[in-house]
Order: sequence, then structure tokens, then C-alpha cells
Amino acid sequence: MESLHVQLKIKEAVDSRRNLLSTQINLLNIIKQIQEYQKLRKLELKSKQVLRAELRKLISDIKTLIKELPKTKPVKKDEREVREEILEKTTRSKLERELKEIKEKLERLS
Repeated sequence: MESLHVQLKIKEAVDSRRNLLSTQINLLNIIKQIQEYQKLRKLELKSKQVLRAELRKLISDIKTLIKELPKTKPVKKDEREVREEILEKTTRSKLERELKEIKEKLERLS
């Protein structure tokens, strides 16, 4: 293989050296960021594993609790409450009827 020599001016040589060093700095910064990302990614995966394990344990505890708690019957309304609701509805409808009648009378007078 033949050697080829190129003569550079001092300014060109300095600029080339400066560019080369700047590129090296940029590459080292990129490597540093990649390493930091990998470290954070490992931490994230560990955290997710811990969270999954905790969720599995929690779900298991809830299922156990549901099995152990006594079954309850749905709460029925007391007869008194039902009567009060009916009375309230009829009272409200009576008031609305009276209000309507009074408005009609007012319209007739006008």
C-alpha cells in the first residue's frame, strides 16, 4: 500500500484537531447519557416487578377477605320509609296541582 502525504496549513490542522476533539467530547457525552438511561431503565424494571408482586399480594388478600367475610342480605327499605316517600310524592303532586290551578285562575282574571 502506498503512503500518501498531504500538507495542511497550521490553521487547518488546528481546526481539524479542534473538530476531532469536539467530536470525541460529544461521543463521550452520548455514552454517558446511554449509561445513565440503562441505569434508570434497570431501576424502572425493578420497581415494576416490586409493584406487580405487591399487587398480586393485595389481590390475594382481597380474595381471602371476601371469602372470610359473612354474606349479607340486601338492605330492604323499612315500611315506614316507603310510606314517607309515597306521602312526600303525593304531597308534592298536590302542591303542584294547586299551584297550577292558581295560575289558571290568574290567567282567567287577566
